[in-house]
Amino acid sequence: MTGLGQSILEEGIECGMERRIERGKEEAEAELNQLYGCLLKRKRYADLERATNDKAFREHLFAELFPEDAKK
Repeated sequence: MTGLGQSILEEGIECGMERRIERGKEEAEAELNQLYGCLLKRKRYADLERATNDKAFREHLFAELFPEDAKK
């Protein structure tokens, strides 16, 4: 492969990775919004407050509130 070809390939890979990262961020944001909305709906305000700062607790809540997703 020529130097130009290699450069084009690397640029394409980098752009693809950036798009996947962006999609991942959007999916993570949607999941957090779903969790926070569920906690608000159930009036679990203390859990909502704790979840905003405690990653392990968020993971616990996801498993508790969305067990079907935890099995994937």
